[in-house]
Amino acid sequence: MGRLGGAWLGVPLVTPDRRLLTVTEVAEATGLSPNAIYRAIWAGELRAAKLRGRIRVPAVELDTWIESSLVRRRPTRKTPPTPARPSRRNRPGRGLRELLKTE
Repeated sequence: MGRLGGAWLGVPLVTPDRRLLTVTEVAEATGLSPNAIYRAIWAGELRAAKLRGRIRVPAVELDTWIESSLVRRRPTRKTPPTPARPSRRNRPGRGLRELLKTE
């Protein structure tokens, strides 16, 4: 078993669909900071590989991360939402004067 022409057992090691990106390249491609990319990796949102102490992101994983993060449009409501609780302001019997009158 040996290495033949840049391939292991006849399989190319780096193919166009297995391109590895650095954190800086991912940051530039997404418009995010490198720290944001590291946080996404450590949070498990973005899959990456650590090769000899260096983080690399497969291009396929970047595409998958972007697809999973797409914003979905919410359906529009036909009726306005009901308030959480009714307003109790300006009702008789709720002020300090009314409390003092009862004593």
